[in-house]
This record gives sequence, structure tokens and C-alpha cells, in this order.
Amino acid sequence: MLGKSRILAVSSLLLLGATTLQAADFQQGLNAYSRGDYKAAFAQWQPLANEGNARAQKRLGDLYKTGSGVPQDYREAVNWYQRAANQGNADAQNALGVLYMNGQHVNQNFTEAMRVFKLAATQGNADAMNNLGIMYTKGLGMSPNPSEAEHWYSQAAAKGHISAQHNLAFLRNYGAEATQGSCSAQESSNGGTALFSSDSTGVTQISCEVLGASNKAAPQPPMPSSANSEPTPMPAAMPVAAPTPSTVVIPAAPVQTNVNASPAPTRIAVPQATSQYRTLAEQGDAEAQYQVAEAYRLGRGVPQDFILAYTWYNLAASQGISEALTLRDQLAQRMTPSQLEQGQGLSRDYFQRYVDPFH
Repeated sequence: MLGKSRILAVSSLLLLGATTLQAADFQQGLNAYSRGDYKAAFAQWQPLANEGNARAQKRLGDLYKTGSGVPQDYREAVNWYQRAANQGNADAQNALGVLYMNGQHVNQNFTEAMRVFKLAATQGNADAMNNLGIMYTKGLGMSPNPSEAEHWYSQAAAKGHISAQHNLAFLRNYGAEATQGSCSAQESSNGGTALFSSDSTGVTQISCEVLGASNKAAPQPPMPSSANSEPTPMPAAMPVAAPTPSTVVIPAAPVQTNVNASPAPTRIAVPQATSQYRTLAEQGDAEAQYQVAEAYRLGRGVPQDFILAYTWYNLAASQGISEALTLRDQLAQRMTPSQLEQGQGLSRDYFQRYVDPFH
């Protein structure tokens, strides 16, 4: 019996040692990846993936999908995602779902996307929860189901998922309009309303044309050339910040480009949606600042207030939202000199509080 106990103890130590070495090798791969040395990351992760390490398999899928350190190979990406997903890796399940939802390098299959998203979501994966919300919002492979969409957005939003917080506010703000119109899955869009799904390799956009929506394009993911973007012109008294694209991509809402338009009809849970946008706006989010301005201009969920609308348009415009600049200038024509002076003073204050600290 003593011999068997010793054998078990030695075996446990060997297993623990192997697990520790695997973790160390995986971390070395992460370190290499973070410094942009993708070939070194691949060299660390490939042996682990071949040994069945699900996290390494998922990471290999990322490298093959983006062509980082290896020739781009979508078949290999899907292969490694699938192997990791079969082992229950939630990140891989979500990544696979994004490919199936958008028909990226696989046959589009909403049923399979829904299945793997739910597998990941039940493990607490916030990206998958947000993606389920998108599928239910737009009725991808089914009839739209706003209640289910709100449920999954809420789950993800509670975990701090910024895109889900936007999507939830969007759904509550525009109600049935958020589920209407044609919808196609693709990697980029130039207009209409867009909801976005993401995994660790970046953001994938689902372009949906909502009934009554303008051609306002949603903010795009950060691109290498964005650092050279010209700042939006602002009044002389207003500090100017170069527009910095948001680190997440969020849905663009229907836009009225005429400030004389009548207030928008009441939507579902509008005050709650406006409150959610205000929270995001105070965290420096340009699109949320635009939405808060819209709410004050139209009296949507808050008392109508042109001074506050002007202020929030100013902030959004300083971060590159062109429609905010247009609407701010139109609104200024309806304001008294005293109101404009108040708007300018509040803009300076809010800029220092809600824009400058986040850039």
C-alpha cells in the first residue's frame, strides 16, 4: 500500500509540474503576442494546442484568422476554434459563432451560431450574450424577439460590456424600429443602423437598414490612420480634442438632421435608455454623448433643454461625430445669446470632465 501511495504522489507531482509548465509556456506566448512578436507566440502555442490545450487552440485560431505570424488560413482558424469549442472553451465558442453568424469563411448558419453563442453565454461570456442579443434583435434565423434581446443585452451589460450597454439603450430607445428593416451580415457597412459583435480578434459588423433611418454611418473600429484624423472645428472658446475612435463599436441610431423636427414619438423605456446613455457619455463615449444631446433636443426621456443639447453636441462633435456638429450649429440658430453663452461655458466644463480625462 505504501508503494502505491508513493506512486500516486509522484504521479500527482508530475501532473502538477506538467500543468505548471504548460501555463508558463502559454503565458510566454501571451507576452510575445502583446509585444507584437506573433511568430514567437505561435511557437509557444502550437505545441500546447497539439497536446489539447483549449486556450492555446483558440489562440492559434486567432493567429490563422488574422494572418499574424502565420499565413492567413481561415480553414485552419475554423479548425482550431472548433477543437477548442468542443472542449468547452467559451471564447472559442463565441469566435466560432461570429463566423457562422456572419458567414465569414464558413457557410452562414444562424442555427449553429445561436447554439454556440448559448454554450458560451451559459459560461458567462459577455461577448456571446451581446451577440445573442443582436440575433434576437434582428431576427437572424428567426422572428425578432425584443424581450429575449433585452434579456441578453442586460446580462452582458451587467458585466460591464460597453457594446451591450449601447445596444440595450438603443433597443429601449427605438423599440420596434430596432427590429425592422432588412439585415445582412457583413464585415463593414457605410450606412443604416449597425449592431456589432466582437471576439478577441476585433469587431465584426452586422449591417441592418432600419426603417426610417438616415444614412448616418456608425463609428468604425480604430484604424492605423486614425491618429492622423483632423479634429472637428469647434467654437473659439471651446477646447478642441482630436477625434479618437471608440475602442468598441456601437450601433448608430436613426438621425433627424433637422432640429426643427417634432419630438420623436415615445419609445419603450425611453427614460431608462437616456439614463444609460448619460452614464456612458460621462465616461467619454462620443456616440453616447450624441444620443444624450438628441434626448435633450427632442425632450426624449428628459425635459427638453437646448442648452444641454448644445453642450452634449459640442462634446460629441469634438470627438468626430459630424452629425453632432451639424445639429449643434442648427440648434444655435434657435438659441438666444444668453443661452449660447451658457452652452459655451457648460461645454468647457463638461469637456474637462467628460472628454479630456479619457484621451
